[in-house]
Amino acid sequence: MDRDIILARAGLEQESHQLKREQDLFTAFARFMYNYLQSKKELQEGHLLDAYSSSIKALHHWATTEVMEQGGVPERTVWKQVRKINPGIYKLYEELTESTETLELRVQLITLACEFSVTSKLKQRCGYLLDLMNTSEHPWSLEELASHPQLSDVKNELPYLLPKLVHKSLVREVSILTESDWMNLELSYKTVG
Repeated sequence: MDRDIILARAGLEQESHQLKREQDLFTAFARFMYNYLQSKKELQEGHLLDAYSSSIKALHHWATTEVMEQGGVPERTVWKQVRKINPGIYKLYEELTESTETLELRVQLITLACEFSVTSKLKQRCGYLLDLMNTSEHPWSLEELASHPQLSDVKNELPYLLPKLVHKSLVREVSILTESDWMNLELSYKTVG
């Protein structure tokens, strides 16, 4: 009987550790995507130095997700870590910070690389959010998601992440009549499938 309790506890601890790892990976990816989208927007608006700053942040969060995906724990020296496990991201960082190309061209290059990564890994990296959304049969409002304790670290990134999930048909938008004012519609989100 004691052995069964010990095994059950060990299983719960392992499951808890895995869930925390998935949450941390999702958080890093959400921040990567947010900063990449900020960089893209700032570039379009002609705010080149802000776009550069957001690109640096995006690459840092991208590097963090890669380290975590390989089972590592991101350290303060994440560039040293990522250079070993994904030299491509490190090369993008070098290209952004050291290239002789114009700043605008360097930021554009990073934006393209980030877009490709976001597009190719969106479903996998947002699995944590999609699983959480599947815990309810009802659509989630942005406010409900942002106030959920397991999403508190990404509440600022959610308004940027959800439209991307809608665009990739992983989530659908649902208009709901609000209880307080039957004339108003509230936009909510539901997983597809």
